[in-house]
Parts: sequence; structure tokens; C-alpha cells
Amino acid sequence: MKLAWFLFFSCSMLAATIHCKCLIYGKYLPLSLPSKGKWAISDTGVKPNDQLLIVNEHNALRKSVADGKVPGQPKAINMKPLKWDSKLAQIAQSIANTCDYKHRKISDPRWWNVGQNIGKLESSTRLSQTYWSKFIMGWFNEHDNYHFTNHPIKGTGHYTQIVWADTEYVGCGYTNFRNSNSSIYVQFYVCNYGPGGNINGMTPYQIEPLRPVNTIFTLTI
Repeated sequence: MKLAWFLFFSCSMLAATIHCKCLIYGKYLPLSLPSKGKWAISDTGVKPNDQLLIVNEHNALRKSVADGKVPGQPKAINMKPLKWDSKLAQIAQSIANTCDYKHRKISDPRWWNVGQNIGKLESSTRLSQTYWSKFIMGWFNEHDNYHFTNHPIKGTGHYTQIVWADTEYVGCGYTNFRNSNSSIYVQFYVCNYGPGGNINGMTPYQIEPLRPVNTIFTLTI
């Protein structure tokens, strides 16, 4: 069995082949949805135990930054804990149900910006388990390339969204599907964050200000 990991920026079990849709709050999102082809969806939705895992793992990683335990990253002084948000999860699930792997610009009236992390796993056979921990850690491990002082977002945006201190809510979606014309199975993971981070010119969190160095002068006459 071959696995391919990709970490980039209500239906239950459906046996029949269905068209993927994206329906949120009774209206179709302004997305470019696939107009041709059918997808066999074998599993969709984030189970309660996975919801708890997602929140706990995000908060454990955020705490590690707040405690100054991430190599190369300064200690955060304003990190907030994340909570699960059902509306963000509903939007994330609708995106996952499109079977169209790409970032979406979405809106939520509660915030001016919503963040998003996505990932997918391709396999030659259908996988019955999910891999939330691996994807969350994969996003977080971008900290190896992040430099807090010049804080570039490019290439490390998944990490900075996870540790964005002012973000308070997360909601995720998941779909396991196969193109009817392909033998490749795909797990599509989507997490939305509110309020979103990765604001240009801003660091993801605050750090303790540098203390002034006391200089002692000795005057000899």
C-alpha cells in the first residue's frame, strides 16, 4: 500500500456514488466546484472523539509555545486556549465535501478574517482510520523554518495559524473519497480558525519585552 501526504495551506456513511456539493447556511458558496465526474464518498464528518483530539492537540502545541518549549521560538505571553466551533466545522465539512483540494477564502460574520489549514492523504487502498495528529503536527513543524524577528508568513503559515494567539475557535471537516475513474483513495482534511491569523506585518503572538541592560560607568580622574 502506498501513502502520499500533502500538507498545504450531514452525510454519514454513503455506499452509493454521489455528486459532491458545497452547501452552507442554505446557499452555495461562490466556489469553482467540479462540474464533471463523480466521487465515491466512503466516510465524511469529524467524530466527537476526533473533535476532542483536534482541540487538545492544538492546545498542547499552543501551550508548548507559551511555555517556551519550542526550539528556536520565543515564549508567548498572550496565548489563548482554543475551543471547538460548530459553525466553523460546518463550513469546513462543506468544503471537504466538494472533494476539490484547495484553500478557500470564506467569511463568517463574527470575524473579519477566518484562517484555514488543509491537508490530504492519498492511498492505494481505502483507509478506515483518520490521521488528524499527523496533519496537525505536520502543520506545526513548519516552525523549523519560521524566524520570529522577521516573521515571514510564506511557507510557515500553517504553523503561525496554529499558534496565532488571538485565535480562539477551531472547527474541522473530513471526507474520505475516491474518484470513480481512479483507484486512488483520498482523505481530505480541513480546519477553519476564528478569528483568523496570518496578518501581514504582525507576529503570531506577543513576547516579553527585552529588559534594559544596566550599565555601570566608572569615572577615573
